[in-house]
Amino acid sequence: MKYISIDLETTGLDENNCQILEFGAVLEDTNNILPLEDLPRYHAYIKHPKGNISGNIYALNLNADIINKLKNEKELKDTYNFVKVDDLADDFLAWLKIQGMEIKSTTYNDKTNYHCTITVAGKNFASFDKKFLDKVPDFKNKIRIRHRIIDPAVLFVDWKNDEALPTLDECNEKIGHNVPVQHTAVEDSIDVIRLLRKSYV
Repeated sequence: MKYISIDLETTGLDENNCQILEFGAVLEDTNNILPLEDLPRYHAYIKHPKGNISGNIYALNLNADIINKLKNEKELKDTYNFVKVDDLADDFLAWLKIQGMEIKSTTYNDKTNYHCTITVAGKNFASFDKKFLDKVPDFKNKIRIRHRIIDPAVLFVDWKNDEALPTLDECNEKIGHNVPVQHTAVEDSIDVIRLLRKSYV
């Protein structure tokens, strides 16, 4: 089975008033287990019209490093992938094609559209990240996400004593990975795969 662990860093919790700053995705194939450091990964810092960035002051402070990179894009363009929010769907779709994922096409009124259907894993992806991605132009049309999202927290919940699903940090602690959550999109995506591997490796 192939699934893609996706994580976003944003300027806040409200998808209607906050923005995506960073998009990370890591491809896992459970029939071809690779070292975590060798897994195919997609990463982009997300540019917004006129460079305007707004959101919650706490989230802006937390992501100050990302914001600085966005402000210094010209100097860093050879080091990082900077993508306009309007181009994110196409850029990610192109990466999926390179990874050998099946790209399908539909034609309507002589216009051909391409899309890929993927299984997604992520901590809180269904209740958080997906809401932001649904706001990205054409993302829902080009990147079709299957309804069943894989959240590793269900593997680590203590059904008798926990009052809620454990956080990513708490899940990591339970497997002895005592490294604080990095709050970078790719590293958090890898954390999710590390946790899920406890059920199939």
